[in-house]
Amino acid sequence: MNAIELDFGAITIDNSTFKSEGYKFDEGLLAQMKQFKESPVRVLQTDIVHNEAINHIGQEITKTRTAIGQTLRSANKQLKIKSDVIENARELLSIDGSEAEIAEARLKEYYELIDAEIVDSEKYTDLSLLTRM
Repeated sequence: MNAIELDFGAITIDNSTFKSEGYKFDEGLLAQMKQFKESPVRVLQTDIVHNEAINHIGQEITKTRTAIGQTLRSANKQLKIKSDVIENARELLSIDGSEAEIAEARLKEYYELIDAEIVDSEKYTDLSLLTRM
C-alpha cells in the first residue's frame, strides 16, 4: 500500500461543530471522527474548546433536568399520577453527578473513542498576548 501524503498532521473540533451536531458523539459527523484513530492524523483539542464544551453540555444537562422535573410535577398534578410512581420515574430519569462532571465524563469517553488529546494552550502560546491581539 502506498503512503498517503497529507498537507496536515492534526485536526481539531470546534465547539460550534459539537453544538451543531447536538453533542451526539456516537452518531453523525462526530462519530466519523473515529476514522482518525488509526491514521497518521492526530486529533487535538485545545483546553479552551474542551472547557467551553463542558460548559455548553452542562447547560444542556441543566435544561434537561429542569424539563424532567417540570414534567413530573405536571404529571402528578394534571394527570393525578401517584407520587410513588413519579418518584420511581424521577429515579429512572436521573444520573448522579454535577453537570460539569457528567459533561467531562462524556467528553473523556468521546476523546478515547477518537484518540483525541487535550492540549494545554498555555504551554504553546501566551494567552494574554493572544487575547489582546
